[in-house]
Amino acid sequence: MLVVPVYSIVFPEFPNVVGTPPARTTKGRTGRWPLLLRVQEVAFELGLSTRRVYQLIAAGKLDLVKIDKASRVTSASMLRLAGEENNVE
Repeated sequence: MLVVPVYSIVFPEFPNVVGTPPARTTKGRTGRWPLLLRVQEVAFELGLSTRRVYQLIAAGKLDLVKIDKASRVTSASMLRLAGEENNVE
């Protein structure tokens, strides 16, 4: 029996990405982001590792919201950070 690791599968929704797709997709959205995103979703959207996202949270560049044991990042802070990164001269 051949076992293929999850990260080696190419998903048809993301033809240029190899690995696990984000839990949510933007299909059907009208350009609005959800209020809160999982750390893994933020990492995917910014093209970073989850470890780097946690480092950005610790540095105060991303806002973290704790709901019981769940950690969520505000979409506003993610978009703000992405805007800052794009405006670097």
